[in-house]
Amino acid sequence: MKDWLNTLVFGIALVLIWTSFQNSNRGSVPKEPIKQQTVIPQPKLYPYHDEVFEWRQIKDFDVSIVKFYASWCGFCRRELPVLKTLKNMNVAPMFGIAVGDSEKNLDKLFTRFENPYDYNAIDKNKSAMRAFGVRGLPSTIIVDRNMKIRFVYTGAMSENDIRRKIVPVINDIKKELNESTNANTEEDTTK
Repeated sequence: MKDWLNTLVFGIALVLIWTSFQNSNRGSVPKEPIKQQTVIPQPKLYPYHDEVFEWRQIKDFDVSIVKFYASWCGFCRRELPVLKTLKNMNVAPMFGIAVGDSEKNLDKLFTRFENPYDYNAIDKNKSAMRAFGVRGLPSTIIVDRNMKIRFVYTGAMSENDIRRKIVPVINDIKKELNESTNANTEEDTTK
């Protein structure tokens, strides 16, 4: 009797796991990875509490960091203290997009770890993740004021990654944008 019951429980567990795997992957993997220099998509996001998060806010800054993460993602949780260091460097605002999450889970996460994001939103149905072509969490996307994707980093960042990769990219973009602005200003004054 005990063997029969164990076999039944094991069989039901396998069917449930297989079914959830089939349903969770349906339509969730983007067809193509995200490409640089493309204008960012602007799918609907849900507010985290009463915070206002609108894609057009990115235009207010020379460079912005868009972070895709989740409260249930171990690598994302491990990265949060590093993101706090990045925030303290004040190189660019961070837009945090919690994938497939809820306010309740984010509240628990931010009780345990300080919230490093300047702006927060929830991607309940993973439409933003798919629209951006994000294939793994956490993902970091650096966007310029023209809403163009300039750099993509997939995986948890270390402080070394921030200092050697992220900050130099942000500084290069800012320099390029400033040179472009100065060149346009000089053109206007010579006319």
